[in-house]
Amino acid sequence: MAYYILFDTETTGITKRDRIIQVGAMIIENKNKPDIYDELCSTDVAIPVEAMMVHGITPDKIANKPKFINTKFYHKLNELNNNSNFLIAHNIQFDLDMLKKEGFENSLNLIDTFRCSRHLLQHEDRHKLQYLRYSLQLYKDEAVEAKKHNITIKAHDAIGDVLVMKLLLSKLVSIVRVKFPGVNPMSKLVELTKTKAVLHKINFGKHSGKTIKEIYDTDRSYLEWLLKNTDDEDMIYTINMLNQEKNDTQPYKPYKTNKQNSTNLPQATKIVEIMPFGKYKGVKLVDICEKDMEYIDWLLENTDDEKFKKQLEYSVDKLINEI
Repeated sequence: MAYYILFDTETTGITKRDRIIQVGAMIIENKNKPDIYDELCSTDVAIPVEAMMVHGITPDKIANKPKFINTKFYHKLNELNNNSNFLIAHNIQFDLDMLKKEGFENSLNLIDTFRCSRHLLQHEDRHKLQYLRYSLQLYKDEAVEAKKHNITIKAHDAIGDVLVMKLLLSKLVSIVRVKFPGVNPMSKLVELTKTKAVLHKINFGKHSGKTIKEIYDTDRSYLEWLLKNTDDEDMIYTINMLNQEKNDTQPYKPYKTNKQNSTNLPQATKIVEIMPFGKYKGVKLVDICEKDMEYIDWLLENTDDEKFKKQLEYSVDKLINEI
């Protein structure tokens, strides 16, 4: 029988040098009781304060823990690492990249519940795990599920996120069974994971809430800017598909700020020119936007400082207008 490995990691950060400091996993075989893994692990990479704010893992909590490669989960993962089994995560590429830093070479079938959600839950405005937790009302079932497995639910905690992901996976399997009758649901999710998704809305920046087609008709230069600044394969695929659909061979005209509109901008809002903290402390915002827009998106999602969030949103939007 196949094994289904649902897992999530918490890390020291999101850069190439960062490492895993917590892993949570549920390994399921048929209808047997899942094996649960909830392990902290040590690393030589310092944990930035910004990362601690997200997951609450401080240096003292991992000081005497084993390295990730010595965790029980890592040994079990290598034992099951073949194409009969399934590795499942939300935005799996991030976690897979973290595993590769520890020497893991994947042979498992991959299921990314994030990309599958983009395919199967197109009506949702966002597809991040915590958003779907509430929009799909998964939270109503998680207490019973958590008690069954003696798991504590907490956002941005590896094992808590795994339990929510298990509920999401069940939802996706149910949708596949309705939309693709007679097809093995897990095999279909593997296929969808490999297939780029067509996105419908933008949920960040100055055009947040608008459809991509609306933006194409009113501000094509913004889409061109996105093509140059995003690593999101689905976003790149969507914009390129739209260009082909419209038979667009004309160059994008640079968007210039409308002076009349610019007078309506909040005069009291402080412009963020230099990042005041984090991994890009002291770096110009324009340089960060050019090379790592995903970090800006992550920061906007995770900061608790509402004043700084508004300043950053305003500053990024102003930069986009001036490109």
